[in-house]
Amino acid sequence: MTAPSGWRRDGNLPNELTSFVGRTRLLTILRQRLREHRLVTVTGIGGVGKSRTALRIAHQMRDQFKDGVWFADIARQRDPEMLRHTINSALGIADQSSRSAEEALVEWLNDREILLVIDACEHLDSACAELFEELLTRAAGLTILATSRHSLNARGEHTVTVPPLTVPGNVPGENVFTNEALLLFAARASAVVPSTNCGRSRPRRPSTPRRRSTRDSA
Repeated sequence: MTAPSGWRRDGNLPNELTSFVGRTRLLTILRQRLREHRLVTVTGIGGVGKSRTALRIAHQMRDQFKDGVWFADIARQRDPEMLRHTINSALGIADQSSRSAEEALVEWLNDREILLVIDACEHLDSACAELFEELLTRAAGLTILATSRHSLNARGEHTVTVPPLTVPGNVPGENVFTNEALLLFAARASAVVPSTNCGRSRPRRPSTPRRRSTRDSA
């Protein structure tokens, strides 16, 4: 299948609108998993940063996939039957033939080396697992990075859990000024109020009042 009109080889990743703070070890683990396995799921509780982490590692690795890194957000899709259409739409595939959406997707992926990022899979976990297994079997150049609150239980899946950031002071001996949760808060606060100083520098000691001399009182 030829590339759709307006197709870009580098993909359709959303821009990173905020800075990414910390998570260095987690990104290293994710990078290694994506080099070794073709289906990696980023898991964790709601709001912990799964989507942001997946987007960061996808941007970091985009040069390693010659046909780009592509992104599909399925958070609002509740119909398993429409999952393939949602992904096709994200890729820009508008097949007018009588073939199924899955067949059109497989043909388009078949001769390309692509990282496909599928965000928010937890509410369609079974449908995602079934589709991912089929795509990975039939498209040799495909790697999938998914996000979900739990494992998809798909064949060949490897999960990486995003833990909550630790609260400053919870780790004995930790320097609170390098705590990732505090650094993230400081980054977000300063983006709203540039003059905000949330622990980026140590507070100054209050100056000692100057003792009055007899000359001052004269």
